[in-house]
Amino acid sequence: MKISEIQIDKNYYMTEGCGAFAVLLAKYLGGEIYILSNKDGEPWSRSIPYEVTHVVAVKDGIAYDITGATSKEKIANYFKIHTNDLVIKGPYNREQFSKKFMGTNDRFPLYPVDSQIKQEVTTYITQNKNIFKKA
Repeated sequence: MKISEIQIDKNYYMTEGCGAFAVLLAKYLGGEIYILSNKDGEPWSRSIPYEVTHVVAVKDGIAYDITGATSKEKIANYFKIHTNDLVIKGPYNREQFSKKFMGTNDRFPLYPVDSQIKQEVTTYITQNKNIFKKA
């Protein structure tokens, strides 16, 4: 399959793949990473005592995810959560975030970047530069 033919699963990158997408997008943008957490959600663990609902990359005060520029309201709507029930955690740099939140076992709430995800996401970002206004 040619890189230009890769189809991306946007629902995956809005849910369990959002962390990997945010890490790669933060690298592209030169931004930081923030978590949005449903305050009524289940804590993940003792070291992560809150739900990791969604993850975004932020550059110059603008949050981005797979959909492009986004907001707390858009994310709340997507997850069918009241805006006031989303709590923002962060900022994290890519290394801090990856170490604390990403891994392949049940200690971590999010999957790490692997070679397939890196290729998919990098291609998607490159092909959609217009929705990720790089500073």
